[in-house]
Amino acid sequence: MVSGIHESFENSKLKRPFGVWNWPERTARWVREDLGLPDFSRFSPDGKLLAISANIPGVHGGHRVLVLDASSGKEVWHKDIPLPVASFNMGLAWSGNDWVMAGFSKVDENRVRIFDAASGQDVDADSEVLKSTPLQPQITASLHTPLTVLHDELSFVVVRRTAENHLESVFIGGADSYTPDVSIRDVDISPDGKTLFVATATYCRIYDVEKRALVHTLRDGANTAQFSVDGETIIMSRHAAVILVATKTWERRLPASPPVHSHSIDQTLFSPDGKLLASSDGGKILIWDWAKGRIIARIPSPDPERDLRDMVFHPMDTLLIAGDGAGVYWWDYARAPANASGLLRDAGEPPHARISHLKNPPKPVRSHRLSFDRTGKYLANMTNGFANLVHLKSDVREVADRLERLSLGEFDRYDRIREVALSPDGRKISIATEHQLRSFKLDPLEVIGEWEIKGFGRDGKVSAFSPDGTLFAVNAKTHGTEIVILETESGAVKSSLSIASGEGLLNEKMTDWKAWSADGSLLVCSAYNQLQDWAGFYVWDMKTGRSLGSKRTSFGRIATITFSPDGRHLATAGANGSIQIWGFGKIFTP
Repeated sequence: MVSGIHESFENSKLKRPFGVWNWPERTARWVREDLGLPDFSRFSPDGKLLAISANIPGVHGGHRVLVLDASSGKEVWHKDIPLPVASFNMGLAWSGNDWVMAGFSKVDENRVRIFDAASGQDVDADSEVLKSTPLQPQITASLHTPLTVLHDELSFVVVRRTAENHLESVFIGGADSYTPDVSIRDVDISPDGKTLFVATATYCRIYDVEKRALVHTLRDGANTAQFSVDGETIIMSRHAAVILVATKTWERRLPASPPVHSHSIDQTLFSPDGKLLASSDGGKILIWDWAKGRIIARIPSPDPERDLRDMVFHPMDTLLIAGDGAGVYWWDYARAPANASGLLRDAGEPPHARISHLKNPPKPVRSHRLSFDRTGKYLANMTNGFANLVHLKSDVREVADRLERLSLGEFDRYDRIREVALSPDGRKISIATEHQLRSFKLDPLEVIGEWEIKGFGRDGKVSAFSPDGTLFAVNAKTHGTEIVILETESGAVKSSLSIASGEGLLNEKMTDWKAWSADGSLLVCSAYNQLQDWAGFYVWDMKTGRSLGSKRTSFGRIATITFSPDGRHLATAGANGSIQIWGFGKIFTP
């Protein structure tokens, strides 16, 4: 289970629902809106209870400690903490399944209070020991040992809970001086309780708890630090970097920069079986085992002077196809090294070869699109205003004669191709430019229709064909608050979808990137409102045309969005190089 806060605006009032979600289904188990703004929430070691330390409106001082049933959200007990206005919550932790420890910044009183988890009664566990704790204690507890670490920016103390339910001081230490560079940022204790990790902005120190001695110093500083469940790795973060350190050798397992995209992600794509996710920033493609968050391969652009502009998975083979406007290449991701650790320096580049190449590639490449039919026999390759169809007659991996090109002609040089779709049987192709929607019948080539369209929005996939190519979604207004669905063989408007708020243009959310589920039953569209600092996505049931709701992302405006093949997951990527995976479950069901 996962607990957390979600902010939303409703009737101009800010709400902060707090809930518990099932993991990995990502479905809400329960949600409450009466818990104020929780500062801390912690599950008990057995996962049956949830402790919350929160500021509750109407409570004197605003401080309350609650324990809830984790499955239902029903309150077991709560305790109001009358504290001065200048005080605030500092930490929350469990000691076993029966003690809840909460820290507060009030002077002249025990700064750590202990509550019985079943009744909420105060536990007077050696108050003299608690009085010696830091002035503003933050609390870190070991789930598998009776140890708890209390610390502030200057000092730390490790306390042990005895079999007789007394507290005893085990180890006391502190920072070298009270300056921002060496003040304590975070601490964690290993699962076996033997090692204490203390992080400052300048360095990190490792202590042997039993010997009460410093055993190692890392020159890397960190803002946060956490041991892995098996205790073999410490995960450190500082600014935009994530560093993994092996606890047996205290050497890095990761380079200083994180193994992710360093700038905006242009495209994300699930593999046909849904197990892998490809993400591209133009200069390279990363292939992820997304469930584990592990990179299995990296694919640099074959031409350092050209960025990869579009990619697509072969529907029947373990191939990823990508193009840069001049050439089209394939990579066999099944041949990536089996022992790839997920690190950029270790993740191997799968073997690749070129499928096709333009002798005189356009300069500049203003747009490039690739699309397969469902059998993988036809590949549509579109660059700027030029389109051709590649017939793959034999195994794509073979270098022998395997190509038949069918030219679909030159479009207006200023009318770039934005989207292309092949029908499942490979007999029809639809092409959308900035101003036209064209449909062709293939073998023999015959124009089905040509219609003028006005697709508003920034360059990119602000428009999208349905998987079977029969429908086309495109922005219908300059400010992007309405989407129209066109029939590609007639150009007729089938339906209209709106996200307009009715509160005036400045308060409206603008539609952006679009994607269909594999069966065509769902349409997702990212949206944003820069003035309200809101970015997220909307989902529609295309069988009924009814909106299924919206979700807000945590990293700002979405740069690309895509469905998994089974329609159960959605990947969104941001301009900061991060990726979020969303699970549908019951989130968008009526």
